[in-house]
Amino acid sequence: MLTAVLALLLLRAPLMLQSLDTLDESLVLVYAQEVLDGRVTHRDFFTVYGPAQFWLVAAFFKALGSQSVDGTGRRTSAPSSCRGGDAPADPKVGSE
Repeated sequence: MLTAVLALLLLRAPLMLQSLDTLDESLVLVYAQEVLDGRVTHRDFFTVYGPAQFWLVAAFFKALGSQSVDGTGRRTSAPSSCRGGDAPADPKVGSE
């Protein structure tokens, strides 16, 4: 049994050095910005999560601003750092 556990740890060791996938956290930031832009959860954008977490983060964005630090250490706004180039063009983004 101990040999099996050590073997699994040894096989898993390279994966432990990789960064975590932050897809869910990125979605929360993007959808909170969507709420701030006036969109309604489950009507204007699809998510499997309930709306309360987006409203809460949107309230923090409203109070503190929606600027964050991206992976390179540069300060960017949440929508541009999370949406990337795959998001559909939104005429309201960047016009503020």
